[in-house]
Formats: sequence, structure tokens, C-alpha cells
Amino acid sequence: MGTDTVELIHEYEKYFNIHIPNEEAARIDTLQDAIDCIARQLKIEEEETGTREFMHTRLNTALIETGRTTAQLTPRAPIFDIIPADDRNCFDMLANKMGLSVPQPSRKTDDGLSDKFIPKKVNYDYRLVTAARFADVICAENFRKVIDPHTINSRYEIAAAIMGITSQVLGIDPYEITPQKSIAKDLKVD
Repeated sequence: MGTDTVELIHEYEKYFNIHIPNEEAARIDTLQDAIDCIARQLKIEEEETGTREFMHTRLNTALIETGRTTAQLTPRAPIFDIIPADDRNCFDMLANKMGLSVPQPSRKTDDGLSDKFIPKKVNYDYRLVTAARFADVICAENFRKVIDPHTINSRYEIAAAIMGITSQVLGIDPYEITPQKSIAKDLKVD
């Protein structure tokens, strides 16, 4: 386990106020492994307790109030058909309405290169981001505001905090981070 991985696990421990033994930390390969480890420590089995639905509802309300849509979006709706991914003003308006940071995605051009605004190569297609995934990313980006580490009661809340911590500590685009990602291989952490 490299230095960056140790630092990342230490940040998880600090946020959740737990201690992950070295032998257990050594078995953490994916973010899902980290989520499972922390859920065991916190004795949380519940998958979801309303936080995800709350974020989706908050997003829908903001989209309607900003005039981006007139109807509630389904969780599977492609969000960037409603919000232009390169329209910073739209992201700012949503952030204002939601009272939360709303991260703009990095974009790849058709030749596989990132657009002129974000020079870093990305490993996802922003056009495939659903409304549910967008709400998840907003929750992760704002985990310190929307999730109280002392009252966490679902694996979803653990996952959102893990995604947020990982994005902040490693400086990785939050759209890149999913529970299935390997910390070393996919996120390129030593």
C-alpha cells in the first residue's frame, strides 16, 4: 500500500471516527471495499434511508425553478440533455438554488482528448450521466454539508462520503469516482 492510499484511508478514518486495522486496510482494493469495511465498523446494513431520494428531489426542484425542465426527471434521465455540460452559468444557477456546490463535468472531445477548459484526460463519457448519478455526485461533492458523520445510517451515505473524500484528497473529478473503481488501478493511487 502506497503513501497516497495510506493518506486516503487515514482521511476515511478521521471523517468516520474509526480505526481500520492495517491488515484490513491492506485488503481495500476498490472504493466498495472501503464502503464495506466502514459499514462493518459502524454496524450499518441499511442500503438507503432517504438521503439519495432527498438529493434527487432537491435537484428536480432546482431544475424546475431555474426553468431547465417543467417536469420531474426520472433517475435514469440523461442529465446533460437538460443541462449543457459546458454552461457554467447553468451550474452556478443550480448551485444557487440548491445551496450546494454543483460540479461541472470534464469533457472528452470526439477524438478522445479533453476539451479546452479541462486539460486532464477523463475516463467517462459525460453524456451518459443520469439524473441519479448527477444527484450522487452533488451529494459526494457536498458530503460535509449534507451528511453528519455522527448520524450516518445507510451505506449510501458512507458511499457518498467516501466518494467526496476521495475526490477532495486526490483531486480527482467526482464523476470519475464510483464504488467499483480500484483505488490503485483505476484511480492511479500509489
